[in-house]
Amino acid sequence: MRQSHYFAYIVAALFIVGMAQYAPLAIDSIVRGNVQLWTVDSGALDGAGPTRYLKDLFVFGFGAYWPIAIFRRRQTGEISEICTFYFIWIATIVSIGLIAFVAELSPALFLPAGIRWVMLLHCSFGLFLFSKDFPQAPAVQRRLIILLLVFSVLNVYVANKQASLGASLSHVVLVQGRVTGVFSNAGIAGMFGLALAIFSVLLDCARGWQRIALITSAFMTALLSGTRFAVISIALLAAVLCWELIANGAERSRKMLLTVFIIPFALAAAAAGYVSLMAAAGRGDIVGSQLEKGGRISNAVTTLSDLENADLDELFVGRGLGVGTNTAVGYLQASGVDPKQFRFNWLIDNAFITLIFQTGIAGLLVFASGMFAFLSKVRPRWNRHLKARYWALLVITLVTFNGGNVLEHYFLLTSFFVGFGTLFWRDRREARTVTAVSARRIPRT
Repeated sequence: MRQSHYFAYIVAALFIVGMAQYAPLAIDSIVRGNVQLWTVDSGALDGAGPTRYLKDLFVFGFGAYWPIAIFRRRQTGEISEICTFYFIWIATIVSIGLIAFVAELSPALFLPAGIRWVMLLHCSFGLFLFSKDFPQAPAVQRRLIILLLVFSVLNVYVANKQASLGASLSHVVLVQGRVTGVFSNAGIAGMFGLALAIFSVLLDCARGWQRIALITSAFMTALLSGTRFAVISIALLAAVLCWELIANGAERSRKMLLTVFIIPFALAAAAAGYVSLMAAAGRGDIVGSQLEKGGRISNAVTTLSDLENADLDELFVGRGLGVGTNTAVGYLQASGVDPKQFRFNWLIDNAFITLIFQTGIAGLLVFASGMFAFLSKVRPRWNRHLKARYWALLVITLVTFNGGNVLEHYFLLTSFFVGFGTLFWRDRREARTVTAVSARRIPRT
């Protein structure tokens, strides 16, 4: 079996285990007519059964598998350099994150929460390497996109049922009642929709109607979840997808005209779309609400002010891996312990600030240096479609880091790495093709 088929199975498994965690619980709540909006309570989550561990099993299993698979293959010098840089980078971050435990600044109970997000990052980087085998055959892509479309429609159906049971659909979508779909939290449902939208752009050998159907269903998923960031991000990806479909279908003589008019049209559509999308999501202005007390920007400013009072050692190396993560805070709350009794152990929707909590300024500098080196490395140089996808993904990634703890978002982090990996390896293949063609055209003397 070809490597591309294997990677298609990996993508399918990625979505299956992510959806299967709490799908039985969501379906049971519909049958019983007991729908909870925004998030499922911890008591219900505890009764979800063994399926709740499927995602972690996939993350740890694939995280253990990919280094073995990579090192067993005969690799190019470029892959060896990338892997060497990655392992030095991640080992440095983990080492800094362990200093607080050695110095007894924080109890070791936070360490499992830290290992959890580190393994998710490690698993996602493996997906980046394996995306070299992203399926290019139209038949494989069409089967994969149909499967993702089925997953999306299933979630939309469940979310719509939840909406009809929890309140009238207009109140759910247009006010504050956010439904979870097959997930434990409406925010996760929104990120699931964004991940589907990313794949609708990546699967460019599928039929046009399949790609449009998938991103439309992804948009409905985000809208039902009330996740504003996902709604706006999917709109951006939809613009890229529409541009690709129009450009590919246009005659050569019309492409220049399309390029001239697409930019002002896109700016006007974005301005009008922003207002209408915010009204559809029913959660007000995204910037204004974040500046208000309790908003992400307001919380970030307050937290940075609190860091001024931190001790020098904890400011430099942090309070240890896992501090301030959703996993740690959720575990302590479920155990009846106030999470805020531990310094800097509170949720702040900003991945960079959460990294300061865990690894201090030293860890943040190491992480940011590696992150921006990676983003620079994977930037496409040849194909304009790949460049457009890259910039769309880059904007979404940077906004996510500043507006959420993306290192704990399973669907987002894995999809980002698959997306950037697909662009990187495809650009490399096209570069080699151009070089080979140019070499053949050079006249022999």
